[in-house]
Amino acid sequence: MIERLLQLPYAVDSFEQVRRVDTYFLSHCHEDHIKGLRDRWAGGLIYLSATSKAIVRSLFDIEESVLCVLEEGVCHRIETSCGLLRVTPIDACHCPGSFMFHIEFKEEAVLHCADCRPGVCQLEAIRQTMPR
Repeated sequence: MIERLLQLPYAVDSFEQVRRVDTYFLSHCHEDHIKGLRDRWAGGLIYLSATSKAIVRSLFDIEESVLCVLEEGVCHRIETSCGLLRVTPIDACHCPGSFMFHIEFKEEAVLHCADCRPGVCQLEAIRQTMPR
């Protein structure tokens, strides 16, 4: 399983990648999750919540066009250099703007939880993203 995860064409909360990806997701802005982000980031697009975008912009000199806001609970279609991702952000109930990401790529579906404190509402949102 770990080997398959390492082959996915994106990174979550990992901005010091050894492998090359062009699509990043930021679950929230705690220090251990933004490690590797820096001024004038040019590593690729970063998908995140509106709250996280505001925090990142206050901490770093990063072009606004690199920070792509995702709407919670909506399945977003994101084209990468390796193909289409289907991404549904779910409230992680950890801190303001924190997301879990349900990401589908080809035949793989992964729920990236980061730091979460799911309650009944989040569990229902997760269940709704799963294939029937």
